[in-house]
Amino acid sequence: MASSHRLLYVAEALVPFTEQSPLATLTRSLPEQVQKAGDFEVRIMMPCYGDINERKHSLHEVIRLSDTDVPMGADTESVSVKVASVPEVQLQVYFMDHADYFG
Repeated sequence: MASSHRLLYVAEALVPFTEQSPLATLTRSLPEQVQKAGDFEVRIMMPCYGDINERKHSLHEVIRLSDTDVPMGADTESVSVKVASVPEVQLQVYFMDHADYFG
């Protein structure tokens, strides 16, 4: 049965993609608990930092979201979006990729 509510959680850090920290741990556990507790389909979005091992974590580009324009003040910047998952908790994670900001 499909979830009736969708929630996008925007984060700065997330275990296992970034180093272990209180914030990265909370970012993983909070969406996991929300998804387990109710009728929610949770996704997480975070920056695609240059030190994230894309091969190890099986990141791949979301073709339909490549070259997505994001407002940045009066201008827009083109970003690509990659996706991976945290398999043991069934959470999808989207990564915004822009070398000048997150490289």
